[in-house]
Amino acid sequence: MSKALYFLTFAAGVGAGIAGTWKYFNDRYERIAKEDSDSRRELASKFRDQPEKESAPNDISEEEPEQEVDRTEDIKEFANWIKEKNEQGTSKGKPKHRGPYVIAPEDYGAFEDYDAAELTFYKDGILADDEDDIVEDADTKVGDFYNHFGEFEDDSVYIRNDIFCIDYEILRDERTYEEATGDKPRLRWRKKNE
Repeated sequence: MSKALYFLTFAAGVGAGIAGTWKYFNDRYERIAKEDSDSRRELASKFRDQPEKESAPNDISEEEPEQEVDRTEDIKEFANWIKEKNEQGTSKGKPKHRGPYVIAPEDYGAFEDYDAAELTFYKDGILADDEDDIVEDADTKVGDFYNHFGEFEDDSVYIRNDIFCIDYEILRDERTYEEATGDKPRLRWRKKNE
């Protein structure tokens, strides 16, 4: 076959891949938007179609203007519903935390839009990633994980960081960093208040 035919076949494959990907994501987000819009319309129509509360017989003369109906409770309920929906968004009810927090092992990797990372905590207090690179700024990424070994499992802690959208699995290693990797650490990570 000629190079031109290979190129045309490759270009057709790329084009089909792009079109298929666009179609998939377009359909997915249109469905999500439609579900959200339908649920908001349903709630709004519930409040719109709700009969107004009947008041006491009208002893007011026709010269006085009608009193407005107090819909404060309805508005508060609707506002709370909107706030709850906005907090959930497409996140399927993810809790919103300001920093890293411990999760149960079965919750690790539960959110498809969160990355998963495995870290190792060595006996000498060094936290390293799966390529044995020392984790810098561990407090921001995984918080005070070292206080939580044994809550669910003796040798592991599971941390979720909603800011970075990452679930961390931290495994304890009874060796030092140097024993495990053969390298001397460039940076020592130490627990606070040590």
